[in-house]
Amino acid sequence: MEKLFLVDRQVPSGQISVNYLLDTNIIRETAGPRPHRGVLRKVTETPRSQLYTSAICLAELRLWSRRSDNPGKRWDRIEACLRYVIVLPFDEHDALHAGDLIIDLERRGLPLDDPDVLIAATALRHNYVLVSRNVRHFDRIPGLRLENWFE
Repeated sequence: MEKLFLVDRQVPSGQISVNYLLDTNIIRETAGPRPHRGVLRKVTETPRSQLYTSAICLAELRLWSRRSDNPGKRWDRIEACLRYVIVLPFDEHDALHAGDLIIDLERRGLPLDDPDVLIAATALRHNYVLVSRNVRHFDRIPGLRLENWFE
């Protein structure tokens, strides 16, 4: 596995800091044996202080590792990546926001899997850009800023 996050880059003076919430698929990609070059470049170029993920993503990552043929090895790779991002808790404010999002999406006929709504609610609450391969999946959520680092 290539070494990730080797440099703790700082935001250049005078630039506005943008924080990113990395979706499960981004962490999975960086923890894989052959990470996508574009994703790897963006992750390694972004200051550590700007990289976050959600406790919901952590649960999904744990499940992904436990379902693999070699859960210990997969979890070790995930943990190596997680050392360099901040895991945001999912709290009562996120829960209330997620409940509002779920009902709004249902009423508009645009349901989304609950874990994804919980992740989006966390990004919205903190005003972070959600980084995901599933941009079209999340673009139904009003006000959610999205980036796809696979492009």
